[in-house]
Amino acid sequence: METTAKSLTSYNQAPNNIASYYLSKSGVGKIEALIDDLATVFEKVESTEFAETCALKAQELPIGLRKFLYSFKTLQIRKGAALIKGYVIDDEVIGESPSHWDMPWVNPKVLREEIYQCLVTCLVGDIFGWVTQENGRFMRHIVPIKKDAYEQLGASSAVDLVWHNEEAFHEKRATFLSLLCYRNEEQAETITCSIDDCEITPEIEALLRQKRFFIQPDKAHLPEQNNSSLWQLSNEQFQLIRSHIENPPVIPAIRGPHWERFIQVDQAFMEVIDQDPETINALNALYTQFDQHKSSVVMSPGDLIVIDNDKSVHGRSKYQPNYGPRQRWIRRVNATIDIRRTHQYRSGPRSRQLY
Repeated sequence: METTAKSLTSYNQAPNNIASYYLSKSGVGKIEALIDDLATVFEKVESTEFAETCALKAQELPIGLRKFLYSFKTLQIRKGAALIKGYVIDDEVIGESPSHWDMPWVNPKVLREEIYQCLVTCLVGDIFGWVTQENGRFMRHIVPIKKDAYEQLGASSAVDLVWHNEEAFHEKRATFLSLLCYRNEEQAETITCSIDDCEITPEIEALLRQKRFFIQPDKAHLPEQNNSSLWQLSNEQFQLIRSHIENPPVIPAIRGPHWERFIQVDQAFMEVIDQDPETINALNALYTQFDQHKSSVVMSPGDLIVIDNDKSVHGRSKYQPNYGPRQRWIRRVNATIDIRRTHQYRSGPRSRQLY
């Protein structure tokens, strides 16, 4: 039977906010067999049919892995992120790191790796993409791009990627996101912090629970960041993004009962509505708590980390890219815990692309 390296109790006692799970050789063998089954049917992961089939196949993953991610998803494991190790990526088979995210979707050299990531991610929710981000692609390529080196984007490298929930501006943002490492010779750190680990005074929390904040969409959702040789852009795709820019909703930074706090934060794109000094200080105090209680991991090829996007913020250290065929290469997948509640942002009942 597939087993974890530690008990659930020891996860709760761990000094940082990242829980770890180690796949056994037999577990990896079972996963490879499931990948074989899907790879004989699908030449790409970017379809509703694949997403639905993958969700069913995920229930055949090793029982230990399923228990681990179920406990993480249901907050029995009180960690902001879950790291899964043991899957082997063949460095020669996957070929060179892409120079850009604008890559073909069909028959990629990394189809097996894509299927693996989708299988694991399906254990915490329904995978989906954003129409305004690479035309709805489930799996984003995260690679360093020189022109974006100083931006607050996954493609940056010369600056720290500051604290944020993914797509924090959107009310139906991902509940979880997964990151799979293909290459990281530059030793960039993925950084996380759970709200559960933060020490916030009642006075500061009371301010952060008020609807006194707004968050602008990040640049990854703008038309100029989505020009592609693979599709044509439509102005209609970006109507909601434009409305968020022109009239962003006013939100709290913390919500939920006091015994189960959830957060909605993006340090680079978040502002206090009236620039009230006391509220600004409260928000900065929250960022300070993230800094003081952060955990970091230098991901290696095959490492997959699942981040709770309701409970945990994340970021990335700055690094010096190996621009070229061996540059840092990460893939990201979004998952929602309830696809039904996103209906007003989808074009049809089976669509997996949100506006």
